[in-house]
Amino acid sequence: MGAEKVIDYAKQRFEDEISDVDVVFDLVGGETRDRSWKVLRPGGILVSTVGQPDEVKAKAHRVRARGYMTAPNASQLEENHPRGKVVLAV
Repeated sequence: MGAEKVIDYAKQRFEDEISDVDVVFDLVGGETRDRSWKVLRPGGILVSTVGQPDEVKAKAHRVRARGYMTAPNASQLEENHPRGKVVLAV
């Protein structure tokens, strides 16, 4: 994956800078998710890690919507990283 365009979110609204995007990964939700719908191309997909996106909004924009959740796994982190490099606080 690469970037064709860099957007400074503090100075630019992404929805004014891009369009016809295949995939939006929503890590924030709220207003940011609401603004993301219109940048997707028809048939694109919005994948959210902060809850299931609204299917009605997805259909209105002719896109797909999916929620994606994962759970932390401390033993997997410990297995894949040398001791002392990662500190796990629970």
